[in-house]
Amino acid sequence: MRNNALDNGPSVRRTIRVAVWSPYKPLEQELLELIRSTGSAETVGPLDGRPLPEAIRESGADVLVVDVDGSPSGARELIGQILRSAQGVRILAMSTHPDRRLVAGALEAGAVGYVLKECAFEDVPNAVHAMARNQCYLSPAIDDWNENCCKGSRSAESGQS
Repeated sequence: MRNNALDNGPSVRRTIRVAVWSPYKPLEQELLELIRSTGSAETVGPLDGRPLPEAIRESGADVLVVDVDGSPSGARELIGQILRSAQGVRILAMSTHPDRRLVAGALEAGAVGYVLKECAFEDVPNAVHAMARNQCYLSPAIDDWNENCCKGSRSAESGQS
């Protein structure tokens, strides 16, 4: 059985809270249901009705799975806005694009993981577990090109990877 607690150090453990945001609401709902069904985390949301940075801050989520394809301002800017508003949240970027520049850009902006939508239903639960252990996660379909990619993320630099 997998550990479903957030590792906040040697003496503090609690259930990890996960939120999902996508402009494609059926995908968002399916991912929330998948996370709930694994028993691996508590889900929060939906995050509708408010700007995303505000909604995630108010949700109290530890991890945000965010569809960066739907960001009109780009993944870097969206991730930066979220991290400025909701400090401490770990961002798992999700995209249809395995392009190295996009992956690196999301990680440099502060995401702690990156999954491809085509693999999301397999990868998101694994990513949530990794993030609960303060580890970075890349979809296996992309991490073979740069096994050190997570070392450039802000969370890794601050010792949270």
